[in-house]
Formats: sequence, structure tokens, C-alpha cells
Amino acid sequence: MLRFKTVIVAMLVAAVLFLMVCLQRGLFIRVNTMDVIHPFAQDRIGPNSMRTMTISPILEVVDNQSLPKKPLQRTMKGEIVGAAPPVQKNPIPDSDTLKNMSDADIVNFYHSFVMSPRVTCNNVKRMGSVKDGGWEMCDDALYKPDPNNCLVYSFGINNDFTYDDDMAEYGCEIHSFDPSMEAKDHLRGRRVHFHATGVYGHNGHIENDWQVYTVGTYRKMLGHNVTQRRLDIVKMDIEGSELSTLATVLKEGSLDDVRQLSWETHLKLEGSPARNDYISYLNVMRDLHEAGFRIYLTSRNHVWSSFHSQVIGKQRVTCHEINMVNIKNLRSDKSKS
Repeated sequence: MLRFKTVIVAMLVAAVLFLMVCLQRGLFIRVNTMDVIHPFAQDRIGPNSMRTMTISPILEVVDNQSLPKKPLQRTMKGEIVGAAPPVQKNPIPDSDTLKNMSDADIVNFYHSFVMSPRVTCNNVKRMGSVKDGGWEMCDDALYKPDPNNCLVYSFGINNDFTYDDDMAEYGCEIHSFDPSMEAKDHLRGRRVHFHATGVYGHNGHIENDWQVYTVGTYRKMLGHNVTQRRLDIVKMDIEGSELSTLATVLKEGSLDDVRQLSWETHLKLEGSPARNDYISYLNVMRDLHEAGFRIYLTSRNHVWSSFHSQVIGKQRVTCHEINMVNIKNLRSDKSKS
């Protein structure tokens, strides 16, 4: 019996010594847990809640079956450690794969993806009207704008300034753009600057002879280049022009410093979306993912865009209000308020 106890004690001592050696040599590595959780995981944990909640398995989402296998752990100093995650893949297939998918698979994948949050925001604020015209903002410490020095571009106003006014009250400088309103450039209050021009994938004129510029051109015109001043939030509700606009901004890098992006999809302004409509939006969303943008909340626009899909035999919508944060532009500890 004594010999048995001695063996047990020896084994425990050996285990402790082995653990100490691993920690000293860095065999346990810190995991970046501030990315994405599996959308169907039981415990949804956001970046801020990790300080107080039990750590659950968190890895980049690859597909609906890619549940992480090893849980994360805390050290005595409170650091999060665990096994290194696999190479993170974009959850949206490449263009060739999308083209080879069936119509039903394309439709189901699109509607599932846009409604599946990839990160958690614990403090969501509604800015503006509770009806059409208002938008969400993530007020978590890692993503929130600095009320003393924040910049917002708001594309698509339609005579509803409630979002812009609330963002101004929050403390931000707002630049509002809309060529469709019967209004000239003007200053609304102290912080809302209205521009009677629109945004698009190129500079020039589009339908109705509206003057449009790219986001990058606006940033140069207004002195807001990436190297000059951070653009904290971009809100975009531009009735179908978002595809061209986002494709260009991703190429020109004019969203590289943006922490939040809120935008509305318009798969089809009238009727049912075609297969290529779904693929075009998924291609842009794949590029947004590569740029670091992750969905934290999506709302369906049932009022204006409901339709019956002949492909899957179900009711769906063509317009989704998608709210994203950028995991590549987290606020540093010094900048959190």
C-alpha cells in the first residue's frame, strides 16, 4: 500500500515538472480568441465576455461541421492558452466552387450565411429610427468609436437623418451622402455634413445624372485618407449600388482602417433574385471576410423585399441589413474608454 502511494506521488510530481517545462519553453501557445465562434455553438462568447465567462472552444468557422476539438484554458496569470488553431479558411467557397453548386444549394447557403453571426457584440445600440432608416452600432470596447474623435460616412439618407443625428449626439463627425434628395450641400447642426452626391464603384455620373465618387475619392477630397485620419464607421444603404461600391473599396483599400461596416443587400429591386445575383454578393462577402469584416447582427427587411423562392419553395427576402465589425482593427488597451 505504501509503495502504491509512493508511485502515485512520484507520478504527480513528474506531471507538475513536465507542465512547468512546457510553460517555460512555450509549448503551450496563446490563441487569438477574438475572431469568430461557430454560429451553431451552444455558448456564444464575445471578446469582452471572455474576461468573466468560462472559455468554450472557439475557432474560425470553416463549415457547419468544423467544431473545435480542444478547449482553451486560462493560466494562473489569466492568460488564455490552448492548442494552436488550424489554418483559418474563408467560410465562403471560391468562385469556381460556387458556380458548380446547385441552384438550391446556392440559395440556401446565401440565406444561411448572412443570418449567421461570426462574432458576438455584447452591447448593441440602435442609432436612429426603430423603423427603416435606423441602424445598429456595436458599442463594445474593442470596436466602439472614440466619442472625442470619431468619423462616420453615411451613404443613403432618403431624407431621414435620425441615424446621422444620433451618431452626432454620440460625439462623431458625420458626412452624409445622397444625390437623390432635393437638398444642396449643407451643415446640419455642428457635426453632420450633408453632401448632395452619391457613392459608386467609379467616379462620374450614373442614372438621373447623379454625381458619384468612390469612397477612396471622398476620403482624399475631405482629407480623410487612411494615413490622415481613421474612418470609424461606414453605413451604406444605396439601393443596389453596394456591389460596385464594395468591390472598388476593397481593391483601393479605403476600408482598411474601418472598424464597423453596416450595409444593406439588394439582391433584386424587383422580382426574384437570379443565380448570378447570389454569387455576386457571396463573392463580395468573401472579400469582406478576407479584409477582416465579420457579421455580428443581421436583420431581414420583410416590409419591402419579401418574395417566394421558386428554387427552394420558401419565403425569403432580398434585402438584409448586415452589421459587421473588423477583427483586424481592434482598439488597443490604451484607446479603450
